[in-house]
Amino acid sequence: MWGADHGGYVARMKAAVAAMGGELEVILFQLVNLLKEGKPFKMSKRAANFVTLREVLEEAGSDATRFFFLLRRGDMALDFDVALARKHTLDNPVFYVQYGHARCAALLRKAQEERGLSPSFDVDALSSLRLPEEMDLLKRVLQLPDLVASAAHTLEPHRIVFYLQETIAAFHAYYTKYKKTERVISDDAAKTKARLYLVWALKQTLRNALAVLGVSAPERMDEAEREPEALA
Repeated sequence: MWGADHGGYVARMKAAVAAMGGELEVILFQLVNLLKEGKPFKMSKRAANFVTLREVLEEAGSDATRFFFLLRRGDMALDFDVALARKHTLDNPVFYVQYGHARCAALLRKAQEERGLSPSFDVDALSSLRLPEEMDLLKRVLQLPDLVASAAHTLEPHRIVFYLQETIAAFHAYYTKYKKTERVISDDAAKTKARLYLVWALKQTLRNALAVLGVSAPERMDEAEREPEALA
């Protein structure tokens, strides 16, 4: 993995390695523009004015740093806003995904603590999932294994981040749209069982995808705990 400013060396290095009987693959990444409070932080190696990755990790944390570095394709420049990475708000991309995982966990805890219900697979019950949003979420859950394999084959880990952002946005939209009309935990036993399993499957899928990126999946977040369980 080289910076785009070293692109001119690729052909020569490949030729040198090939002459020794080897093979070299180089992935060029565009440079990162570091922002502080939305303003560019100008750096210069010659002037000894630069920020190390260690400093970014200390400021933003490992979860946000890993997630933010994959917010763009490798061939696209990245604006890394340290202040945004530290925020515990939904405009922070990594917080948005982690919050969705914690929201799923909160729903499952509520079902267990208040009604003694645990998610379980039941084909007959799952047939009651008929809302378009539910079908979409099920399809997204099933997509992850093939997506990970494809992203690994093409060396495009950013696709996992894109998938997480799109999937959690779909879940939040579903959660909000039906919070008064189609609850997860209701008096309909079949729908309750099916939706609990859907929430569990989505939670596990989010956790698996975050694990691929080396990002944590919190079971509890203050914002999710304070939120009334609108779908329950």
